Amino acid sequence: MKRNVNRKMLLAVALGLLFSACTTGESIVKPNYNFGKVRKIAVVEVNAPALGEGSRNAIADQFNFELLKRGFDVVERTQVQKLTSEIDFQASDLTQDADRARLGMILNVPAIMVVNVPEVGSNLAITAKIVELETGSLLWVGNGTSKMKNEALALGGAVIGGIIGGVVGHQGDHAQEGAIGGAAAGAATGYLLQPHELEIAKKVIVKICENLPTVF
Repeated sequence: MKRNVNRKMLLAVALGLLFSACTTGESIVKPNYNFGKVRKIAVVEVNAPALGEGSRNAIADQFNFELLKRGFDVVERTQVQKLTSEIDFQASDLTQDADRARLGMILNVPAIMVVNVPEVGSNLAITAKIVELETGSLLWVGNGTSKMKNEALALGGAVIGGIIGGVVGHQGDHAQEGAIGGAAAGAATGYLLQPHELEIAKKVIVKICENLPTVF
């Protein structure tokens, strides 16, 4: 029994070291910019097509946590979602002066953060940027990566999709086609990160934000 516990402890330590060694992150700040002008901020978007809403919210919350640690006044996530949905906000809107001004007025912030998760699978990749709404200037940009297990990524959605597809196509020969089609659709559905994967994402975000300025 004791030997099994020791083996589990060693395995946990080894995995922790592995993920730590594989986690990278860096960022750059606009030179000579006075971040005292950006005390209030909102994470307006987590662009992660492969992830479900719960996982996107968890990533946004972790960035909010890092911003709060550095003295920023952060607009709460559900409030941001409510306000941005009212104007049908898209990240592409940031290229237009009028759209940025409108967003700043609605959220009552001088700057926003936009997060992208371009890769989720065997690797996790996250990028983030802070944009000044008045000028459209990039104030801070960061990116990070980490190794991740990928076996469950498509499997969970595929299984659920397969069940749904099988129910939809339950009549006669349509059952098999429905299950196959549902599995394909399910694999493309937003994936919910598992607890250990959320921990990996958290480590990546912490790395990315190491050089994020403070506004105390």
